[in-house]
Amino acid sequence: MHFNAQRRILTFLTCLMLLSLIPAPLVNYPLTVLSFGTLAVSILLLWRPTEPPLTILIVTYQWLQASTKLLHANVMGVPLDEMLVEGSFGESHPVIGALSEATTFTLLGLLALVFGLAVGLRGARAKRPERASAPEISEISATVNGTRLVAATLLAMLVSVVLSRVQYVLPGGLTQIILPLINFKWALVFALACSVLRGRRGYGWLLVICGLEVLLGFAAYFSAWKEVILVVVLAYFFCRPSFELRRIAAGAGLVAFGLALAVFWTAIKVEQRLFLNEGTGQQVITRGTAESLANAFDLAAATEPEEYRLATLRLAERIAYVDYFANTLVHVPQVRPHENGQLWWQAITHVFTPRIFFPDKPPLQSDSEQTMYYTGLRLASSSQGTSISLGYMAESYVDFGVPGMFVPIFLWGLLVGASLSQLVARFGPSDLVWGAAVVIILSTLILEVSAVKMVGGTLMSIFVMFALLKFIGADIAGWVYPRRQSPA
Repeated sequence: MHFNAQRRILTFLTCLMLLSLIPAPLVNYPLTVLSFGTLAVSILLLWRPTEPPLTILIVTYQWLQASTKLLHANVMGVPLDEMLVEGSFGESHPVIGALSEATTFTLLGLLALVFGLAVGLRGARAKRPERASAPEISEISATVNGTRLVAATLLAMLVSVVLSRVQYVLPGGLTQIILPLINFKWALVFALACSVLRGRRGYGWLLVICGLEVLLGFAAYFSAWKEVILVVVLAYFFCRPSFELRRIAAGAGLVAFGLALAVFWTAIKVEQRLFLNEGTGQQVITRGTAESLANAFDLAAATEPEEYRLATLRLAERIAYVDYFANTLVHVPQVRPHENGQLWWQAITHVFTPRIFFPDKPPLQSDSEQTMYYTGLRLASSSQGTSISLGYMAESYVDFGVPGMFVPIFLWGLLVGASLSQLVARFGPSDLVWGAAVVIILSTLILEVSAVKMVGGTLMSIFVMFALLKFIGADIAGWVYPRRQSPA
């Protein structure tokens, strides 16, 4: 059944590719084949019907960011290099040849990431003990106490809200630890979603919790609502792994709902953020949750259908993340030399010199400043409340060029894959442990994150998830998944 499902998925992807090629000019054909081939190889190497599609989510999300511009060009029936590229202060301009190169290098970088993830996962799987070292966490979901699981999830959400408020008044070094603690709620949301989907009951509580997260997300400065959609989608495809039309349609419905929320947020976010920071231009919130939500609803009521259409186009442009890479390709090494590993080395040394122990460590350079340096563009920076990153793929190119850029990306995939698999090997393949793995992959999900933030955030998430499962994981599992009593 495993191979039958894979064959159906690959057939579906092949049909999508052929449809996308109908309006496309011949010049886009090789790159389109590379694009869908990358996705197909990812599924062949990473998909396991008995595991959540965690690594596939990483690759699929970044594949979409790498391929959106190409698919848009195919729909329009024009060569990719005729598409405009994001420039200074939102202006667009042509970068002849560089857009195809940037897309090609990003897709090849994704393949390097996939191979790294596959090797890391396989190596750790081979070393798994027959019995998990923490059997209490591996209790089967049939013994779940639904009331306790809902209570634990709500408590984790409350703790997350409290920590979100206090992190700004704590010393800088502690904030690195606080963020994974805030995100631990996703482990319990994932476990709850799996329990509901398997038991086919408790949908009301799951909807309430998801609704609360979406509402709180729209009251936040960034789109903090999207994580709950991703977590539920992961749980759905974990609990409904077979490739049947009705199940794919239901999963596609969840994805479509998430995209609809993304269009809505894109339509209102400029005005909403101005309201949240009272026009200061900083990434801060000076309003209460209730009035923030009220303003979001007012904006929704005042938004015209045409604005939603334009927001859809802006969302597609926002998802695509090869423009700054294209600008980098015409600036490095022609104007700025390759850095020979400086950016990745900074990412590593930043992690191993935590601010809590090195209070004199200088703050990181603004992402926008770095992007302007390597692209030659003029961009809004931290003084305007904006941070625009090159993305770790482009940074790898700046460091090593081609083909050297693929080496650190492969090694990064190797580390993430091995960490995820060792987490499950250490604590057992339960919903709670897989949920902790979800927290880790959320730190390495997007293409546009800088290497220094991606490495630091992911490694800290790995450390905190291992620590939480070691010290309180068995207690949580023992309370939520009580052992069945043996008959006397």
